[in-house]
Amino acid sequence: MQYTTQSLAANDPRWVDRQPGVAEIERMFPSPVAEGKGRKAVEGGVSVVAGPGMGKTSLLAQLAAKLHRDRRLITAQITIPDVGSYADEAGFYAFLGEIVLRTRQSLLQAMQGITPPAAQDASYNEIHAALQLEPSWDVPETQAMTPRGFERFIATLAQAALHTPGICLLFDDVDKVATAPWKGPFISALRFVFQASSGITPIYALWTLFGDESLPGSNYFRNVTRPVFLEPLSADASTPGSRFELVAVGFPELVPSTRLAISRLVGGHPLLLQKFLADLAQRVPDVDARAQLGPEHLAAALGPDAVAEQQQLVATLLSMSARLGTALADLEGKGLPYASLPRGLVASGFVDKDDEGFATLIERAREVLLPGTP
Repeated sequence: MQYTTQSLAANDPRWVDRQPGVAEIERMFPSPVAEGKGRKAVEGGVSVVAGPGMGKTSLLAQLAAKLHRDRRLITAQITIPDVGSYADEAGFYAFLGEIVLRTRQSLLQAMQGITPPAAQDASYNEIHAALQLEPSWDVPETQAMTPRGFERFIATLAQAALHTPGICLLFDDVDKVATAPWKGPFISALRFVFQASSGITPIYALWTLFGDESLPGSNYFRNVTRPVFLEPLSADASTPGSRFELVAVGFPELVPSTRLAISRLVGGHPLLLQKFLADLAQRVPDVDARAQLGPEHLAAALGPDAVAEQQQLVATLLSMSARLGTALADLEGKGLPYASLPRGLVASGFVDKDDEGFATLIERAREVLLPGTP
């Protein structure tokens, strides 16, 4: 298959199958054969932690389908709204109302996708009936919700799901609230609501909020939910879904040394690897010409414009995480074993290991953070 920008799109399961995250999270839920013999939800919820572009959204989509198929859970994906017009203090209730609207809509869509044998299970009728009711809005003539109203909405769903395998709500882009003035109250509302609803599991995709020390009380995501850190694409060619395997899908003609050079340039960061492969396909469309590419030819083949675009992508992704660039730059020259690094730092996608197992920056990140460093 010749590589195109569509052949390994962001939602292609090959980008997330290589991560243990889906299987790791699924194992937290009770087996369907144990139904009725204990908790139906993951106590505290789950945080999927990884840097921007590392595949959190794709993983949530795959996880939702798998939990629905194999655990019979009602799964709903909710993208956190942009703070935008909700940015002031008064916007908090409207923001919570939008979360309720999106949750209800996503669950209604999920209910339409229930297949046998669950479709014949009368216990699901209670969830369906609860979703038909208009939420009890707290602000007259608006679709706004207080934290207490949000708790009522979720508690009603939890009660309806009592005799089913349960509900799983997957919240994407939670970091959007990081700059909101009501960030603390919002996180407190999440913690209170879902700790009191044993039949519903929240799963959050985030990055900066995981280590946010400004959150009130003990950090909800770090100290209450169960964290699952995504890892970069493996550098082990024998691992399914490794970066070498993905390059070979689109470029089987590349010699092994060139594949290794690509691996060192962009590491195991999925979005950056996608960008590199798309640029290579565009700049060197001839298969025979690509077969002649040695590692030393890559920069010239891509051209300075493509290299600059890849560096800009790295700079943009780094700008989404306060202090990440500093933490990564501090790694250079310290000779730290890759296995000793904090999992959160590895989950940024910009750290790799050399042939001796020591931590090193991927070359595109080094070019941005430490220009001029060989």
